[in-house]
Amino acid sequence: MSARGLGLGLLLLLLLCRAQVFSQSCVWYGECGVAYGDKRYNCEYSGSPKPLPKDGYDLVQELCPGFFFDNVSLCCDVQQLQTLKDNLQLPLQFLSRCPSCFYNLLNLFCELTCSPRQSQFLNVTATEDYVDPVTNQTKTNVKELQYYVGQSFANAMYNACRDVEAPSSNDKALGLLCGKDVDACNATNWIEYMFNKDNGQAPFTITPVFSDFPVHGMEPMNNATKGCDESVDEATAPCSCQDCSIVCGPKPQPPPPPTPWMILGLDAMYVIMWITYMAFLLVFFGAFFAVWCYRKRYFVSEYTPIDSNIAFSVNASDKGEVSCCDPVSAAFEGCLRRLFTRWGSFCVQNPGCVIFFSLVFIAVCSSGLVFVRVTTNPIDLWSAPSSQARLEKAYFDQHFGPFFRTEQLIIQAPLTDKHTYQPYPSGADVPFGPPLDIQILHQVMCCLKKQLFSQLRNHRGYFFSMGTEKLFLVTFEGTAQLTTSQELRTLTSGSNSYQLLRLKALSLNFASPSTSSWGSYGSEPLDGPQIPAVDEGTGLLAAGQLTSLTWSTIRSDEGIICRSFSAPGQVLADGLSETARSLSTGRLSVCTALPVASCVARCTNLSTYCSARFLFLCHFQTVFHFATRAIFHHAPCTIDDTGQYLPVSCPVILSYQRRVLSCIIQVFSKLFGRAPASLNDTSLLHDPCLGTFGGPVFPWLVLGGYDDQNYNNATALVITFPVSNYYNDTEKLQRAQAWEKEFINFVKNYKNSNLTISFSAERSIEDELNRESNSDIFTVVISYAIMFLYISLALGHIKSCQRLLVDSKVSLGIAGILIVLSSVACSLGVFSYIGLPLTLIVIEVIPFLVLAVGVDNIFILVQAYQRDERLQGETLDQQLGRVLGEVAPSMLLSSFSETVAFFLGALSMMPAVHTFSLFAGLAVFIDFLLQITCFVSLLGLDIKRQEKNRLDIFCCIKGVEDGTSVQASESCLFRFFKNSYAPLLLKDWMRPIVVAVFVGVLSFSIAVLNKVDIGLDQSLSMPDDSYVVDYFKSINQYLHAGPPVYFVLEEGHDYTSPKGQNMVCGGMGCNNDSLVQQIFNAAQLDNYTRIGFAPSSWIDDYFDWVKPQSSCCRVDNITDQFCNASVVDPACIRCRPLTAEGKQRPQGRDFMRFLPMFLSDNPNPKCGKGGHAAYSSAVNILSNGTGVGATYFMTYHTVLQTSADFIDALKKARLIASNITETMGINGSAYRVFPYSVFYVFYEQYLTIIDDTVFNLGVSLGAIFLVTMVLLGCELWSAVIMCTTIAMILVNMFGVMWLWGISLNAVSLVNLVMSCGISVEFCSHITRAFTVSTKGSRVDRAEEALAHMGSSVFSGITLTKFGGIVVLAFAKSQIFQIFYFRMYLAMVLLGATHGLVFLPVLLSYIGPSVNKAKSCATEERYKGTERERLLNF
Repeated sequence: MSARGLGLGLLLLLLLCRAQVFSQSCVWYGECGVAYGDKRYNCEYSGSPKPLPKDGYDLVQELCPGFFFDNVSLCCDVQQLQTLKDNLQLPLQFLSRCPSCFYNLLNLFCELTCSPRQSQFLNVTATEDYVDPVTNQTKTNVKELQYYVGQSFANAMYNACRDVEAPSSNDKALGLLCGKDVDACNATNWIEYMFNKDNGQAPFTITPVFSDFPVHGMEPMNNATKGCDESVDEATAPCSCQDCSIVCGPKPQPPPPPTPWMILGLDAMYVIMWITYMAFLLVFFGAFFAVWCYRKRYFVSEYTPIDSNIAFSVNASDKGEVSCCDPVSAAFEGCLRRLFTRWGSFCVQNPGCVIFFSLVFIAVCSSGLVFVRVTTNPIDLWSAPSSQARLEKAYFDQHFGPFFRTEQLIIQAPLTDKHTYQPYPSGADVPFGPPLDIQILHQVMCCLKKQLFSQLRNHRGYFFSMGTEKLFLVTFEGTAQLTTSQELRTLTSGSNSYQLLRLKALSLNFASPSTSSWGSYGSEPLDGPQIPAVDEGTGLLAAGQLTSLTWSTIRSDEGIICRSFSAPGQVLADGLSETARSLSTGRLSVCTALPVASCVARCTNLSTYCSARFLFLCHFQTVFHFATRAIFHHAPCTIDDTGQYLPVSCPVILSYQRRVLSCIIQVFSKLFGRAPASLNDTSLLHDPCLGTFGGPVFPWLVLGGYDDQNYNNATALVITFPVSNYYNDTEKLQRAQAWEKEFINFVKNYKNSNLTISFSAERSIEDELNRESNSDIFTVVISYAIMFLYISLALGHIKSCQRLLVDSKVSLGIAGILIVLSSVACSLGVFSYIGLPLTLIVIEVIPFLVLAVGVDNIFILVQAYQRDERLQGETLDQQLGRVLGEVAPSMLLSSFSETVAFFLGALSMMPAVHTFSLFAGLAVFIDFLLQITCFVSLLGLDIKRQEKNRLDIFCCIKGVEDGTSVQASESCLFRFFKNSYAPLLLKDWMRPIVVAVFVGVLSFSIAVLNKVDIGLDQSLSMPDDSYVVDYFKSINQYLHAGPPVYFVLEEGHDYTSPKGQNMVCGGMGCNNDSLVQQIFNAAQLDNYTRIGFAPSSWIDDYFDWVKPQSSCCRVDNITDQFCNASVVDPACIRCRPLTAEGKQRPQGRDFMRFLPMFLSDNPNPKCGKGGHAAYSSAVNILSNGTGVGATYFMTYHTVLQTSADFIDALKKARLIASNITETMGINGSAYRVFPYSVFYVFYEQYLTIIDDTVFNLGVSLGAIFLVTMVLLGCELWSAVIMCTTIAMILVNMFGVMWLWGISLNAVSLVNLVMSCGISVEFCSHITRAFTVSTKGSRVDRAEEALAHMGSSVFSGITLTKFGGIVVLAFAKSQIFQIFYFRMYLAMVLLGATHGLVFLPVLLSYIGPSVNKAKSCATEERYKGTERERLLNF
């Protein structure tokens, strides 16, 4: 070897030796002075590593097993290892789900704390002297430090941890540990945040320096890392798919959205229907012109004499051979005619008897109205009791309790501008939205206080739930009593003492002393009930003789009156909040409010007491908890005009803006959240940001109108009152509703020009529906009054002014209307006997329908008599009997068709359609019975009055004799139809135009059939002036979260076995298609699945909580009772041993032993995995404690605004649940997975609305077809033509719905079913008149049918309804304007045009041939009479 080579070798050896010496030196050892709180500095030390005492071996093996070799020489002592363990508890609880992630994190902190080569990558930059008070030695605190970390290591650690989930928060764990939103988190700012002392965990500032290469003589720490898809050791598996996207493979992709059906770039339906229509016109007009040319060849026109030998004559006779059905049809027709003729004669001969029994029948049926029940509950209106959503709701309510009754305020400050916060002493300006202005916050807070105490004064003894616990507002007459918000383990009383209790919430309620002892403030006595002190921590209370209370009274200058008491006993404060901790000292203050007016006045002056801390005992989900702790925490502070604290008088400099920023940007997501966080407040106050009930208040739930995650830009405050709901407890439910009523009244009457408040309560929709019905009563009454007036006047046939009061039929018209109303009352009464409740739809729609049917029949009967001439020797009863025999079959056809159609429509599962169909079918049938009985008798009496020349109404007075008598006459309308309208409509050139127009409208309606919206905009169901309409608008504008959705796993699953656990959980070792994993996958496709967040998984958090490495699960080794993580007691030991077996998931009896402890444990800074806040109601433990019953896994939908959004969310949630049930292999089992959300019961109907519509309308049409065919005497073709016309009307109704923006829902479906019935009135009479006509040609028969029946249909149903419908346009209710005015107008216009225009033309082309048997029977019947001459004319 050359000298040069030898020299290089020696140099290299020297460098290596130097490096070895350098790497084995420390920068600190042991702990020195206090940094803040319980955080301590480390002592500077530059010597060699020291051997670790043997009592630290367990710790080093647990935390840093890589250092456990040789004599275990480290740069840390046992206390430092213990501090490291304590500080790693939160990361352990959140990141140990992914072992490789936590392995890398441990590597980072172990190297920092104990590495024997610290000096290689740690550089002390600031120190201070410290005198040890015990040894009196001077030591040096390490105050600041640089930590050189390899960039590759940092990136690898971040990549291994970035996908780890925090189940309880529905978010990524790094969103809770990074100091930033998870999307903004990266390797460098995550490590920087963990080493920043402002995070509340680091004792001093550690500045990380990232580099893969030596910097300033320092060698960065760049240890080997584990990827999340790698195992840490042989005993552990790689991270789960949920916590490591690499394991999952490619991200699931949603199926492509269905491509629109297009032809040549245009909507396919438009193109197809246009081509079809053009083809029809080509064929139709081609045939028409061919016939026209052929006729012209023979010089035939409609005016030439009929010659049956000339083919295709327009007036050609349709005489044919008698078919086999003709005699049957004629016989059936004759039978009906004779039956009704005899019945009519009987009714006219015995009017008193018929009317009496009719009244008795009406009275008996209507008396059922005393049992009437009206249903206004939206759930009962829209969801069938046997529907899937109702059954699932019942299951959820039974096992987990009904979902909260939600009261909500959305508050804006439109007159307030944005303001800018300038942090003290430095920092970038932060804009704040108007509602976060200090004055606005004070006004809102006083508003809330006023509301709270208003309820306390007016509703004593009520209690309701706020958040996850119950707040008791109970006034006791006697000594103090102890109550809890949820079940107590045991409560025994004796010798004025209570046994040890385990509490989920503590409420101390006591009798108020006398008024004189409390005194008064101003003119309002403060006589209670008092605000109960509430605490939700989990702890043990040994309260001795609580009846021995020592009272004292304190009156503050600001008007707050407090009463303090002391009592024997002791509280073991293991996690209890301030109220309970104060009780442990033997004193507790409970305050009541000063008068409301005083509070409001003082709020404007930034009172340090008004709406102070006790306001938040009520668990309101508001943003004010953040602000109040800054605004009111220190009374001596001086506040300037901008709301900033002046540093000269404040012990702590903290503005309310910084407090708000600190909470919404840090605290929330540390436990549950959406934004970066720390469980402790990182401000100088170090005051918790969590709600007083121990849980978080999400910024995205209490703030609205912000952009992205910039909560400070919020333009609205959202305040939610979750009030307890009750399952089958009417009394308590009524109390909650009474509280809601007062809440609504207060907010309605609250006046503040600076605030715009949109609000709603659980009962609001039901209340507004009731008010809506009441508000439009006047409009409906006017509508019916116009129809009644028209009917009364139009029935009469006035021949001269002198006979006006004689020929008028006002009394008969009123009688006819009363009969219609009586039939409605009878229907309601009969079903009330049965116990079927009414709905608003029945009340609003049935009278309209029955009036349409009844009035049409009345006009047909009366006008048929008016046009009839009494035969020689014929008496009145015989004449009326004959007239009834002619028209009653037509009345029977229409009424019975509608009755059968409606009754079959009751097969629908939709409550609204089912109830309507039952009531409508019976009402129409009873109306027909009363018309052919009572009304016929009344008509006979009226004719006798008229023949005796007596005045209408005043029948005792005789009119002036003018020499005229009652005789047959034709009305002007009849003559118009007979002489002008019918001949014009049926001309050769007019009929093709009519066909072309109607087929064109039909083609358009078919083209838009699939474009009608489905659903019901909630705001449409409210009156225009309803406060709920504003609330709905505010929801769409300001809310940023969708409704919660619960995936419920029914009772029956085995959670204690590894197989059962793997089928459900989402952590390491769980199935890739487990329940939690599938919901997680769905959240990755939120735009498609409508699932916005990963699920909160109680079982995964339970596994993290019970790990022996964590300090969460501990039990007292003497009493075997649970020890909260905050309890410092040597007797508290780990639940499970720190062995390989102990680190495995609990199974069997172990699983069930510790689960109740987990569910009772509140989260706290030492254990963020406590399950009480998130999962106390999510798990049902079987009564014998041997297993788990039903459980749920909660997440949130994305923001849902339109009906289509809600429907799609329900559909996708059920699809996900179905897939989970299938992949779990429990399809054939007795249990399954199903989704539940509060809105499902309302929107489930829309999943099947199309099928329901087709079914209901199809059944109705089928019933009409069968009844028509039978009652027309097997006239099959006539039934087909009539049903075709009705089907066209229904299809055209959909076209109108699309044009007029009417969506398809239960209300519109009821109207469609009703339009099917009303269409029968327009079509059946014309069709039957055509079939019984004996004219020679189809055109003549159509003309005769249109002349005789068309005028009655037009004057009856068309004009009657048109006048009443127009009035509905002025209704205040939007639902009346849209679903009643628009749809009623459409059904009347479409029915009239199709029945009086299209149907006669269609019959003139393809109507059935004349029935020869009927023709012969008619000639025989009128042989030898004047009518024979008319028939042969």
